[in-house]
Order: sequence, then C-alpha cells, then structure tokens
Amino acid sequence: MIRRIVWPFIIIVSTALVYVAYLEHLTPALRVAITLWFILFCPGMAYVQLLGITNPLVQWTIAVAVSFSIVTLTAIVMLFLDNWSSLLGLQIISGITLAGAIAHIVRVILSTRFNPEFEPTP
Repeated sequence: MIRRIVWPFIIIVSTALVYVAYLEHLTPALRVAITLWFILFCPGMAYVQLLGITNPLVQWTIAVAVSFSIVTLTAIVMLFLDNWSSLLGLQIISGITLAGAIAHIVRVILSTRFNPEFEPTP
C-alpha cells in the first residue's frame, strides 16, 4: 500500500514546500526551482494517478499538459474576475492539487479495505 501512495505524498510535501518558499522568501534560485517543480508537475500528476496509466512517459506527459491547463485556467479566471493575486493563485492551485492527491489516497484506502486482492495501478 505504501508504494501506491508515494505520489500523493510527494505532491503534499511539494505543496508544503511551495508555501514555505513563498512565505519565507527563500533565495530566488531555490524559490524558482520549487515553484517550477510544483507548477509543472504536481497539479497534473495528482489527477493522472487516478487514471490508472502505467506507462511513466505517458504519465509525465499528461501530467505536464494537465498542470499547464489548471494553471492557465486559474490565471484566466482570476483575470476575468479582476482579482489578481499571487497568493490567491497559489491557494487555488494548491487546493485543486491537494484535492486530487487526497482523492488518490482515499481510492487506495477504500480499494484495499473493501477488496484486499485488488491492486490498483501505482
């Protein structure tokens, strides 16, 4: 079961790190590295894990595409509502990301609890 929740754990830790980088004003290079990792991969990977795709190359490709979509749609909605704020954008994207990671954890727990022989894709 631990192997199946590695990605949600990485996503949750990455979300916490991006908040630390934002709030603690870390060095610019470190802030950029953490933020790029989070923005490029985490929102998409949170939902790609729910799809059951086993090919890592396909997972990473779809994760980047979904991440770009989530970030772009968040920015567009914030611009249309005339409510542009970097912290608000971070909160919205983090919320969407954490919802996907938690959904994956719940899926693994329920599948293990109700059907111990079931092995969902990692």
